[in-house]
Amino acid sequence: MRGGRAWRAGGLALAVGLLVGLVACGGPAPEVTGSPSPPTAPATASPTSPAPSSPAPLSSPAALDYPSHSDIEMVAGRPDGLSVRRLVLPGSWKMRDYTDKVCAMEFYANKPIYPPRTTYLVDLATGRRRLALGRPVNAAAHFQILGAKISDHWIAWEEVGPGDDLVVSVPWALYAARYDPRTLMVGRAVLVDSGNTRDRRQSTTLISSSEDSSGVTRTKGRPLFDFSGDTLCWMGNVTGAKSVGRVRAVDLGVHRPRLIYKTANTLGTVNASDGRAIVTEYPSDGSAGSLSVVDVRTRELVERFGLGEGYRVAHFPSVRNGMLAWAVFSADYPDAMYPDLYSRDQQDRFHYIVHGGHDPCLIGGWLFFVRSFADSHNGMRRWMAEVDVVDCAANVGYTLAKGYAEGTGNWVGGFGAPATAHTFVAYNDMALGGMPGLKKVTLLDVYRVR
Repeated sequence: MRGGRAWRAGGLALAVGLLVGLVACGGPAPEVTGSPSPPTAPATASPTSPAPSSPAPLSSPAALDYPSHSDIEMVAGRPDGLSVRRLVLPGSWKMRDYTDKVCAMEFYANKPIYPPRTTYLVDLATGRRRLALGRPVNAAAHFQILGAKISDHWIAWEEVGPGDDLVVSVPWALYAARYDPRTLMVGRAVLVDSGNTRDRRQSTTLISSSEDSSGVTRTKGRPLFDFSGDTLCWMGNVTGAKSVGRVRAVDLGVHRPRLIYKTANTLGTVNASDGRAIVTEYPSDGSAGSLSVVDVRTRELVERFGLGEGYRVAHFPSVRNGMLAWAVFSADYPDAMYPDLYSRDQQDRFHYIVHGGHDPCLIGGWLFFVRSFADSHNGMRRWMAEVDVVDCAANVGYTLAKGYAEGTGNWVGGFGAPATAHTFVAYNDMALGGMPGLKKVTLLDVYRVR
């Protein structure tokens, strides 16, 4: 799958590109006209000391509870303490990631205003944007940039070689570069890790001394990766005499890599927030998977939960401030087309949020998510989506945006549970699939929690 980040966790990933939205308003956001400076070549990193071994997992993880009925009351309007500002980008865009100040957007229209599949950094206060990732470092070998994540000062991206990465092991490389959040200028790239590389003479990676002389990691599939501050975490299911799942972290400012988690199971996902990595994994015998929370500095296992027999996480869970939100496909998937969304509050009480909810994002005491569902209109079946938010203290929910794919465009929320202090971003690519007459623009709604 080449359209974005993809993985296998025992079921098909939910198609977030089919979410739906609202009618356009507002004018185009301003654009930086100066020459951008995308990275063009990797910098050679100094060898580092071997990574320490990972901690032993808990023998009996606590079981997640799955209430059968929702106790969330949905009400009309927008909650107090939540503001929204809309930016309008010309053409067709896809959101990669965001912080409280900057958003990474990929431009990919068929008739591009800009070169296709390029990534820009967008200032969320002004809408100003600048090219961050253009030509891949490994363009000569026909690599593509398939994923990017950002922190307040760093951008990381994966480049993947030719081949179907869902079927065979393909070569990949994981890079990072510092950027200036004021000017949006990106510095020189550093090669963090690489996998399945046919050329064993590649440039030194940040983890070369902890693997072998070449620094090549043999993996099944591409890595998943995320930031917690300036620490980059990434996972790989490593092949060899024994297949193992590994999660590594590196403090990019000082180039200090370490192994933070290791398992004999197959890793499903990893994302990070507030100094912790959230890891899902599944045993090869088909027994229940688990969700683990690991401290990225001490490597201590903070929490571990059993997902329950037959349950598979849809996309990424969110763990913030003692709260947990996760979406799962139940044992009757794929007959059940959409996942169910659950949460655990700070008092360790479990809540069933809604059927069809996914991509949860916890910010303060608020839970943002997207809900996908089908309804009928004038005898026609429509694929709908809502961008919703729940006040976790009051158990009250609100719908922030709503629409359908064949009409007013696709609304999509934060993919990968971005860890921000007070910002949630949703976007609607009205240049794809919308009704005739709509402007060929992408709407970017920036919600601020006060």
